[in-house]
Amino acid sequence: MRTLFLRITAVLFLTLLIGLCLIVFVGVSAYLDRLVQQHVSTTERIHPILVQELRNAPTSEWPTIIDRQKALLGYEIDIVDGRSANAFSPPLPDPEDDSSVRKYVDSTFKKDTVTTWSPIAGDDPRWIRYSRSYNTEFEREDILLLALLFIALPVVLYLNLRPFARKITDLSDVARAYTVGQLDVRSEVPAPKPLEQLAEDIHKMASALKFKIQEQKVMTSAISHELKTPLTRMRMGNDLALREDDPAAWRKHLIDLDDDLTMLEKVIAETLTLSQLTLQDTPLRVCTVPLRALIEQCVSEISPDDPSIEIAVSPDICVLTNREALKRVVTNILQNAIRYRTQRIRISTTLQDDRWITTIDDDGPGVPEKDRDKVLMPFGRAENSRSRMTGSTGIGLAIASLLAEKCGGTIWLSDAPLGGARFHIAMPAANEITNKT
Repeated sequence: MRTLFLRITAVLFLTLLIGLCLIVFVGVSAYLDRLVQQHVSTTERIHPILVQELRNAPTSEWPTIIDRQKALLGYEIDIVDGRSANAFSPPLPDPEDDSSVRKYVDSTFKKDTVTTWSPIAGDDPRWIRYSRSYNTEFEREDILLLALLFIALPVVLYLNLRPFARKITDLSDVARAYTVGQLDVRSEVPAPKPLEQLAEDIHKMASALKFKIQEQKVMTSAISHELKTPLTRMRMGNDLALREDDPAAWRKHLIDLDDDLTMLEKVIAETLTLSQLTLQDTPLRVCTVPLRALIEQCVSEISPDDPSIEIAVSPDICVLTNREALKRVVTNILQNAIRYRTQRIRISTTLQDDRWITTIDDDGPGVPEKDRDKVLMPFGRAENSRSRMTGSTGIGLAIASLLAEKCGGTIWLSDAPLGGARFHIAMPAANEITNKT
C-alpha cells in the first residue's frame, strides 16, 4: 500500500507542477500583453495633453508639470534626448508599425516594468518616457495557500486510496488462498463499487472452479467403478461358464456377457461425448426450433404410442437454440423420467423473462433436494445403488446439462406436482412464431 501511495502521490505532484508551469507560462504571457496594451493605451491618451501643456509653459516649469503628472498618474515620467546614446535603454529597434511609440517590458520574478517612449513632436529631438512597475511577487497569503495545497494533497489522496489499497491487499490474499486450493475463502473488506464488482467476479470464479473440481473428483472416482462393475460381472460370468457343461447355461452366461458389453460400450461412448463437450469452446449454432414438434419426435423415438406421456405444449411455441442439442437434452431427461415413473409423465411449458421453460414431470420417487445438483454431475445418481437395474450410466443428465448451457439454456430440478421429479429446461424464446407443419 505504501509503495502504491507514494507512486500515485509522486505522479500527481509531477502533474500538478507541470500544470502550474504551463499555467504560469501561458498566464504570464497573456498578463504581460494586457499590461503593455493598457500602458500604451493610457500613454496615448495622456501624451497629447502633456505635450500641449509643456508647449504652453516655459521650459523652466516643465519639471513641475512632469512631477504633477507623476503624482496624478502614478507613472515615472521624464524627458530624454533622442540623440543621446542612452536615450533608449536597452537599445530598441524601430517599431514595426507606423506608430512612433517605442515600448519595452522588463519582467522579473518580483515585478514587471513597462516602459514606452513617445516623441514630443515635429523636429524636437526630445522624447517623453513613461514607465511603471507592477508588483508580481507572491504575497504571504499566496505562499500559504500553495503550501496548504501541497500538504493537503497527500492527505486527501491517502484517505481516498486507503479503501482501494485495503481491498486490493485483501483480494491478493484471497487469490493466494485460491492457489493452494482454499476456494471457500472470500474477501470481506468493504470497498468502492468498482472493486466490489471485481471481488464478486473473483468469488464467482472460485465457486465455478470449486464446482468443476468437485465434478472432476466425482467423475474420477465414479468412472473407475462404472467400468469395473461390468468387467467384474463379465469375469465372474466367464468363470461360471467354464464350470458349466450345460449348453443352456452357457447361452445364459453369453447373454449376460453381451448385456455387460453393451453397458460398457454405452458408458465409454457417453464418457467420450461428455469429454468432447467439455473441451469444446466454440458455441453451438442456433436457429428457430418448434418446441412441440421436437418433443413429439423424441417421444416417438423413445416410447412410441405411450398413453402415459402427456404433451401440453402449444404448436406455436418456438425457441432459439441448436436443434440437435435440444433434442439430445429432451431425450436424456425423458429417458430418465420413463425409467423412474410409476404411471404418468407430463410435459408442459411456461414463458418467463423471454425464455420458454419446458417442464418434464414424472410420478416416480423424485429426487431429494440435497441430491439435485448431484444428479446433473457425471455419474451422479440419487439412489444409493450403482447397479444396472435402472439401466442408467449416470452420464446422460450431465450431458443434457452441459448441452443446455452451450446453446444458451439451463436445467434445474424441483418437486413435481405428480409427486416425482420435475426437470426444468429453460431456452431463449424465438422472436418469430413458427406454426406446426
